[in-house]
Amino acid sequence: NILNSRWENLRVRSMERQNNLHQVLMDLQNQQLSELSDWLAKTEKRTAKMESEPLGPNLESLKKQIEEHKILQEDLEQEQVKVNSLTHMVVVVDEASGDRATIALEQQLQLLGNRWATICRWTEDRWFVLQDVLRKWLQFIEEQGLLDTWFTEKEEFVTTIHTTDFKDQKEMLEYLQKLAILKGELEIKRQSMDKLNSLSQDVLSAVKNKELSQKLEGWLQNISHRWDSLAQKLEGSSKQISQAVAAIQTSLTQTTVMETVTMVTTREQILVKHGKEELPQAPSPKKRQIVVDSEIRKRFDVDTTELHSWMTRSEAILQSPEFAIYRKEGNLSDLREKVNIIEREKPEKCRKLQDANRSSEALIEQMVNDGLNADNIKQASEQLNIRWIEFCQLLSERLAWLEYQNNIIAFYSQLQQLEHTVITVENWMKAQLLPAADPDAVKIQLDRCK
Repeated sequence: NILNSRWENLRVRSMERQNNLHQVLMDLQNQQLSELSDWLAKTEKRTAKMESEPLGPNLESLKKQIEEHKILQEDLEQEQVKVNSLTHMVVVVDEASGDRATIALEQQLQLLGNRWATICRWTEDRWFVLQDVLRKWLQFIEEQGLLDTWFTEKEEFVTTIHTTDFKDQKEMLEYLQKLAILKGELEIKRQSMDKLNSLSQDVLSAVKNKELSQKLEGWLQNISHRWDSLAQKLEGSSKQISQAVAAIQTSLTQTTVMETVTMVTTREQILVKHGKEELPQAPSPKKRQIVVDSEIRKRFDVDTTELHSWMTRSEAILQSPEFAIYRKEGNLSDLREKVNIIEREKPEKCRKLQDANRSSEALIEQMVNDGLNADNIKQASEQLNIRWIEFCQLLSERLAWLEYQNNIIAFYSQLQQLEHTVITVENWMKAQLLPAADPDAVKIQLDRCK
C-alpha cells in the first residue's frame, strides 16, 4: 500500500507538471502569434502611408524615400527570424478544446502567413519601382549635362567662325569641312534628344508633380530651340564660307571645292548612318563614356526584375507558417497545388535565367571592350544566380516536406483502420460462447475465427 501510494503521488505530480509545462507553451505560443499580429498591423499602416505619398517631387526627396524603404527592408529581415521560428514551431493546443482549437490555430497561422506574404510582395515591388525611377532620373541628369556641354561648345565654335579673319582658301576649306562634320554630329544628337524625352516621360509617369513636369518640359523645349538655332547657324556659316571660296577661286579651285564638298557630304552621310545604327560616340573620354547596347541592357533588366518578383511571390507561399504544422489527418491538396504551380513554372523561369545570364555576358563583354566598369552587371548577375540556387533548395525542401506529410497522414489513416478492425474482432471474440463439445460446432467457430 505504501508503494502504491508513493507511485500514485508521483504520477499525480508528473501529470501536474506536464499540464503546467503545456500551459506555459500555450501561453508562449499565443504571445508570439499576438506579437506577430501586432507587428503586421503596424507595418500594414506603415506601408499604406508610404504608398499614399507620391514619389519625389525632387531627386533628394526620392533618395530619402529610398532610405526609408531600406529601413523597412531591414525591419522585414529582422522579423523574418521570428517568422522562421514560427514556421518550425511545434503547435500546442488545449486537449480539452478538441479539434476546433487546432483548426482555429491553423486558420490563424494561414491568415498571418497571407498578411506576411502581402507585405513582402509590396516591399519587393516598391523597391523595384524606386530603383527604376532613380536610375532613369540619374540617367536623365547625366544625359542632360552632356548635351548641355556639347551644345555650349558647338555654339561657341560657330560663333567664332563669324569673327574669324580667314587667311587663305585652305583655311576656309578646313572650316567648311568642320561644319559639315558638325552637321552630322547634330543629326546624331537628335537621337540623344529623343532618348531624353523618353526618360523624362518615364520619370514623370512615376513622379506625378506639376512643377517637375513644367521644369523638364521647359528644358526639353529650350534644348529643341538650341538645336534649331545651331542648325540654322551651321547652314548660314557653310553658305557664307562657300560663297567666299567661290569668289576668290579659279575654276580649278572651284573644282577642288566641289570635290571637297562631295567628300565632306559623304562623310556626313556616313556619320548619320552610323549614328542610326549605334549610340552616339563621346567627344572625348573626359566628356562622354561609350554607352553599351541599350536593347541588351533593357532585356537584362526586364528578365532580372521578372525573376526576382516571381521568386518573391513564390517564397511567400513556400515560407508560409502552414509548413510548421505536422498533421495526423487532414487535406493538403490546396497547399500542394500551390507548390505544384511553382514547380510547373520553374522550367520557364530557368530559361529566363539563362537568357538573363547570356544578356549579362554580352553586356559585360561589350562594356569591357569599351573600357567601361562592368562590376554592377556582374554583381546583379551573381546575386540573381545565388538567389535562384537558394530558391530551388527551398522548393525541394517543401516538396520533400509535403511527401513526408502525406506519408504521415497515410500511416495514421491505416493505423486507425487497423485499430478499428482489432476492436471489432475483440468485441466479436468476447461475445462468443465457450468452445462446444460437439466437433461440428467447434469447426464452425474455427471457420469464423479464420
